[in-house]
Amino acid sequence: MWREAAGANVATAGFLFILALTTWHFGPSGLEGTFLIGAQLVLAAVMLGLAILGFRKYFRLVRKYQGLFKKAEQLG
Repeated sequence: MWREAAGANVATAGFLFILALTTWHFGPSGLEGTFLIGAQLVLAAVMLGLAILGFRKYFRLVRKYQGLFKKAEQLG
C-alpha cells in the first residue's frame, strides 16, 4: 500500500508541476497568476515530500519483514 500511495503522490506532483508550467505560459497574469502558480508549486512540493516519506516507510517495512517473506516462499 505504501508503494502505491507514494507512486500516486509522485504522479500528482508531476501533474501539478506541469499544470504550473501551463498556467505560467497560458494562464492569467499579475498577482492572480503568480498566486496560482505559487500554490500549485507548493502543493507539488508537499506531494513530493509525502511521496518521499511513503517510499521511505515502504523500504523500511520491506527490510524489516524480508526474512518473513523468505520463510513464506519456502513454505509455499
